[in-house]
Amino acid sequence: MLEAITWKEYLAGLAIVLIGYYAIIGFLIHRNGINITVKKSPDSDSLKKDGSAPSYEEQYFISPDGDEDKDAGEEDKSENLFDELEEIVTDIRHSILEGAGKGADKDMLLEQLKSRVADYGGLRQPAYRVALNNFIIQHAESICGVVFSEDDLEEAWATLPR
Repeated sequence: MLEAITWKEYLAGLAIVLIGYYAIIGFLIHRNGINITVKKSPDSDSLKKDGSAPSYEEQYFISPDGDEDKDAGEEDKSENLFDELEEIVTDIRHSILEGAGKGADKDMLLEQLKSRVADYGGLRQPAYRVALNNFIIQHAESICGVVFSEDDLEEAWATLPR
């Protein structure tokens, strides 16, 4: 009976069985979100100060769900910046732009805007900065009749302390 099976058929069957086996194991492991990430430590290529090579544990850090913690922290930070942007935009509209009205001076508005956004961390990130600039340009013209350019606002933000 085994003489009727060629090596080609045997290897093809073995390949199909192995692919199926690893597909099932991979599905079972990853369906629950169990990801084991192997990370190399920054100083693993160099020797220790005493000249000996680092141990395996010192070279590699094995962390279940390692990337998810970093992504969650970045996501929380991004969400906080977005919430803070919404607060700033609402405050700028109601307290600065509507408060100044049509008799507003460009320099006065710029100083009030600078003092309001000085502590906003999202100002250092391009997406939040562009959103804030667009809001100010659009609403300052419609509410106060003051025209700001992108360059005016960028110069103002550049003068803020980092």
